[in-house]
Amino acid sequence: MGEPIERNLAAKDLAVTFLDFPGEVTYAAIDAMTAQARADASDCVIAVGGGKAIDTGKCVAIRLDSPFISVPTAASTDAPASLGAAVYNEQHVRIGSERLKRHPDIVIADTAVIARAPARLLAAGIGDALSKKFEADAAITAGVDSYHGYRAPRLVRVVADLCYAILREHGHAAYADVQVGRSSEALEAVTEAIILLSPMVFENGGLSFAHSMQTALMQGRGTKARMHGEHIAYALLVQLAVENRHDAFIADLMDYLRPMKLPTSLAELDCAEPTEMELNEIARITFESNWSRNVPFPVGEEQMIAAMQRIEILSARHRVVA
Repeated sequence: MGEPIERNLAAKDLAVTFLDFPGEVTYAAIDAMTAQARADASDCVIAVGGGKAIDTGKCVAIRLDSPFISVPTAASTDAPASLGAAVYNEQHVRIGSERLKRHPDIVIADTAVIARAPARLLAAGIGDALSKKFEADAAITAGVDSYHGYRAPRLVRVVADLCYAILREHGHAAYADVQVGRSSEALEAVTEAIILLSPMVFENGGLSFAHSMQTALMQGRGTKARMHGEHIAYALLVQLAVENRHDAFIADLMDYLRPMKLPTSLAELDCAEPTEMELNEIARITFESNWSRNVPFPVGEEQMIAAMQRIEILSARHRVVA
């Protein structure tokens, strides 16, 4: 994207400095890029790329107190339109978060660009956005304040239902289109759900069990190498098991996830035959997150471990039957 951006800005007599993203959102990378931007007297930050590149751009804009424009090259996350940015260390362990004073001034989501990204990235974005309906519902029912510190408006449930409905109706078609690099109405709809509707739901409704579990999966055997949305797809199944949803409901969602190669078990997250110690550790780290308490009923580590075991059994049994 660099060459056309530079050419078009130059045509308007606007100078541009390119800051190379090193691949991880670390404080060292943020500080180095901020220093270069200050040295060049930059007055606006444009972040082009995936979720990590965009989160890094947010952190630089926060330090410069400048306008921020996000240009996602894949619909892999809801980072482009949201306020928050996650910060990690070099081992990809989350160590902090930052927040823009206001939402991005402009978000440019061009499906002609997004269609050229690997299909796995779109699948991850679908996995991340899919959970928002259920997480917001749990948080709202529990009476938790929103990300902005106020009671969730009723509109959130409407947006959450719309987001989920779009993904269920158009997700597979959009995934197939991206596999061949084709922009389409299905991709337009799914991009809107991931990049616009999903952050509207989580910021105004709340996050819950699935996102708290993702923190633990980032540190597990095999699982830590997988994408955010892949973690969330599996963690959502566990949340539904914690909520004691019927097997048929969970199996239906597994049927939706599998054509996009989204995981339905720890084995499919590259953690085959998890040991009791590994399950205990995932549960322990999950409950260190405040989001784990955003549920309308008490949940403990034993219940979570039982839910994970249920998902492993259901995933294996349903795969054989299917």
